[in-house]
Amino acid sequence: MNWSNDGASPSEYGYMKVMFSIGNLNLGGAEKQLVNTVIGLKNAGVSVSLIFLDRRGPLFSKVIENRIEYFLFFPDSILYKTRNRKIIFGSATFPFLLYRLYRHIRKNAPDIVHTWLLHTSFLILPLAYFARVPIRIFARRSMLGGIDLKKLGKFVLITANSFATHFTVNAEEIKKEMIEIELIPPLKITYIANGISLATSQANLNVEPPRGIMVANFLAYKNHKSLLLALSKVDYDFGMVLVGSGPLEEEIKHLAEFYGLNDKVQFLGRIENTLPLFSSSQFCVLTSDTEGMPNVILEAMSCGLPVISTNVGGVKSLIQDSINGLLVPVGDVVKLKEAIERIIREPLLREQLAKNHSKILANFSWEKVVSEYLSLYQLLHSESVSE
Repeated sequence: MNWSNDGASPSEYGYMKVMFSIGNLNLGGAEKQLVNTVIGLKNAGVSVSLIFLDRRGPLFSKVIENRIEYFLFFPDSILYKTRNRKIIFGSATFPFLLYRLYRHIRKNAPDIVHTWLLHTSFLILPLAYFARVPIRIFARRSMLGGIDLKKLGKFVLITANSFATHFTVNAEEIKKEMIEIELIPPLKITYIANGISLATSQANLNVEPPRGIMVANFLAYKNHKSLLLALSKVDYDFGMVLVGSGPLEEEIKHLAEFYGLNDKVQFLGRIENTLPLFSSSQFCVLTSDTEGMPNVILEAMSCGLPVISTNVGGVKSLIQDSINGLLVPVGDVVKLKEAIERIIREPLLREQLAKNHSKILANFSWEKVVSEYLSLYQLLHSESVSE
C-alpha cells in the first residue's frame, strides 16, 4: 500500500506535530480507522503520537510495529492493581492522572490535538486547551442516536464541543445533524471519509445455500435481535455467521437457540482480519439502529459482497437501494426478512448488486483519506500561525 501524498517528501510535513487520542485499541471501526490514519500520516512525514486510556486491544501491536510514540493515561502500575477504570475515576488518584496527562501534552507541545470518540474528547480537549494547543479537533463518528444523551451524556457532549476548534466527521449526515441540531458553524466541520484497503480476493456469489455475514459487536444499537427474528421467519436454506464480541453476546446466543437457529447461525467471536470471511460469504447484513459511516459495508463491498443494511446515517451515501445493495427501515423485521429472502433466492441479483461497487470504493482509498487529512492540517495550521 502506498501511503505517500502525491510524491511529497516526508520533510514537507515534518513541521507538523499531531497528537491523537482514543479510549483503547480494540477491534472497533473507529479504532481501526485511527490506527491506519496515524500510520499513513507518519509515512507522509508528519510527527504523530498517540494517547489512549490503556493498551488493551489487538491493534496495539500495530502501534509497536510502526514505532509510533504513545502515552497511557492509566499507567501499567495502576492498571495492574485494578482493571476497573470506574474505581480509578472515583479515586484520589484521578486528579494526579489528569495532571500527568496535562504535563505530557504541555511538554510535547503539539500543533494539533485530534481526539476520537466522545468520552476521550471530553477528557483530552480541555487539557489541550489549558496546555495551549492552538488546534483542537474533535472527530465525530456517530449520529446523535449513537450517543447516550441521558444523565451526564449531554453535558459531556457540550463540554467536548466547546473546547474543540474544529470537527471532522466521516459522514455528511453527521455534519448535517451537527449544523441543524447542535448549531455548529459549517466552516468548523470537515468531512473526511473512512479509508478502505481493497481485498485481494473476491467472493463467489454462486455458492448454494448462500451464507450471510454480520460483523458487529454485540451492543444494543447493532440490533442483532431484529436480525435473528427475521432469520427465524426465512423460508429458504441459508447460513449466517456473526462476528464480534460484547456485553450482549450471551443474550443473543440464547435468543438464537430460542428461535431454533443453532444449525444455521454461527458465533465466531472477535476476529481481527475479517476479509477472508467476507470473501467466503455470499451476502452481508447490517441491522444497526444508528451508524456514522460503517466500515463493515466498505469491507464487504471490497470483497464483492451484496449488502443489506438499515437505512441509517452515512449508509445512504454508500448504498443506493436495489442498485448496489438493499436498504430496509430501522427495526422493520418484515422488510428485513423480505430483503434476505430476495438475496438468498436470486443469485443473479447478488451479482448485479455487487457489480456496482467499484464507483463507490474509488472514493475511499487510504491515499485519498491521508491526503485530505494533510490538507486539513495544513490549512488549520496556516490559519493558526497567521492569527
